[in-house]
Amino acid sequence: MSLDAISDLQKAFRERYLDTHEKYLGSISTLILHDYVNDANKRDFWIPFKICRIIKVNKAYFKNIKRLKLGNEEKSIRNIQNSWFNECALRYPTKLPGYEESLLEKERMKFAPWKIIQFYYTIYASMSAIVRCVNSTPNLGHKRMINIFTNDVLSHPKLRGSFFVQPFCFYLTRGRVVPSFNKMIQWDYGLERHCPKLKECLRKTFNNHKLEKGIKRISLFHYFKDLREWANYEDAYIFMNLYGESVRLNLNWYLVNITHTFNTLAEIFLISYYGFDFLNEKFRTFKERVKTNLEFDPEFISMRFDEYKELPNLV
Repeated sequence: MSLDAISDLQKAFRERYLDTHEKYLGSISTLILHDYVNDANKRDFWIPFKICRIIKVNKAYFKNIKRLKLGNEEKSIRNIQNSWFNECALRYPTKLPGYEESLLEKERMKFAPWKIIQFYYTIYASMSAIVRCVNSTPNLGHKRMINIFTNDVLSHPKLRGSFFVQPFCFYLTRGRVVPSFNKMIQWDYGLERHCPKLKECLRKTFNNHKLEKGIKRISLFHYFKDLREWANYEDAYIFMNLYGESVRLNLNWYLVNITHTFNTLAEIFLISYYGFDFLNEKFRTFKERVKTNLEFDPEFISMRFDEYKELPNLV
């Protein structure tokens, strides 16, 4: 490859990943780590531990949506099981004979763009599980599902900023971010350095979707869909051609932090709707099948459920 070709690839990689997706994912992940993690090496424990202690479950909201019976239990549970499976794929491999953790991460991220796709479907499936508690409309595509979640669930006055904690609570409507960053973020450095990147992310995502029907609000979930489409259809292959391991390893860190945090929220939503025993039994069955058939132990999900059962208000 000529020097000019290498230079062109480097420029493309900076413009199309480092100056956009890497920046946005990094800020989302950093805000998560600052608020919910005391020890980065034990994030799988700290994230559900902290979120379970700050989240506010509005029992009147869940009582009302259960009374209305607008959802579809079968689809909801199928979606959360799909999310667990995708999350396992995202984390694979977690153990290999003779491999230290750093080598496992390198092995995991060889095909980095594919991890972006697994990341998206982890988030999308758990988000869909939530939507199926309140909406049973058949054959919802990705755009409609994300719009329903953003417009009817995420921004609901009884959930916004109280159940859906930062950074997932933020959405763009009429040119402004709701709820305000100052209300949700108590970290001066985060407000100064990371919140402007989230705002830029939401505004750019809005520009991509502003002509579509049904767009009232733009959330990070719209962005995650755009990120997946970039990995699927654009030039994510440039990961293969450039740089050392640090960019891939950082991406691994971001994707795992974000999915672990949002799936904590999704599972608490489902527990608040279906009850702990019901969802825990579904996970126990899933775990047994994965361990038996795939020889994979989803320990990170087990850590979340261990935390849920310790909290009487969720059981």
